[in-house]
Amino acid sequence: VLYVSFGSLAFVSGQQIEEIALGLEDSGFPFLWVTRPNMMYGQSPNFSIDFLERVKERAYFVDWAPQLDILAHTSVGGFFTHGGWNSTLEAITAGVPMLGWPYFSDQPVDCKCIEQGWKVGLSLHDDDNAPLKSLVSRNVIKTKVEELMTSNKFQDKVNEWSLSSIKASIKGGSSSNNFLSFVESLKSHP
Repeated sequence: VLYVSFGSLAFVSGQQIEEIALGLEDSGFPFLWVTRPNMMYGQSPNFSIDFLERVKERAYFVDWAPQLDILAHTSVGGFFTHGGWNSTLEAITAGVPMLGWPYFSDQPVDCKCIEQGWKVGLSLHDDDNAPLKSLVSRNVIKTKVEELMTSNKFQDKVNEWSLSSIKASIKGGSSSNNFLSFVESLKSHP
């Protein structure tokens, strides 16, 4: 299953929603799509009855989802995300490859790390790695989703990073030790 969620702040045009929907349909993969009520510049996405009928056996639409629980589910094989820092870390920790589609702020850098740095997925971006300013076609979305969902290289890499993140956070790991050191420094400097 491909999990699709673009965070709580991104807004998408009606035309782009349609291209995403048709790209997901054309990819052939089942998907769970978080379609926030205000996602389309203050409006809910409105899908055609024909589209909903064509994908009814492999698509599910919700206006909110418990992201950590979904990413931890063994059926999830990919995450189509805005590439926000929290979503990126949650996916890496859960061992889920990503297709990043940055909008603003830290997201372009995060998506560059997803694709080029950590090699745990792909990214949709302009040539200068800036957020896309033009419409992303259904064919591009279909191709990227297919590559993400069928390539073992992304799953292998994200599994390595997931293991590293788990080791760092357990007692005695680097993140755990750094956190404890920070707490101790706060206690000693009132």
